[in-house]
Amino acid sequence: MEDRVILHQTPLEDIRALIVEAVADQCKKCQLNKPEEPERIFDRKQTAKQFGISLVTLNEYTKNGIVKAVRIGSRVRYRQSDIESALASVVTTASKK
Repeated sequence: MEDRVILHQTPLEDIRALIVEAVADQCKKCQLNKPEEPERIFDRKQTAKQFGISLVTLNEYTKNGIVKAVRIGSRVRYRQSDIESALASVVTTASKK
């Protein structure tokens, strides 16, 4: 059975509110169905630049588990999420001192 809306003697503000609510609901649905973008991957130079460190220091950070690296073939790469996690832990550690 269809829902019927009778607009006779309905205040204009009520009609506006209904329209705004319907549009907001549709926008939320569109946002939920939006495909996620693939995570960005950075090479060693780009990652070192984000940290403001040398490639040697980045290598040490990677060996010590401060920042996680992934191998793609023979190349070392860093995921955006791993870089952000490492930066967050460095900031947290520094602020505790």
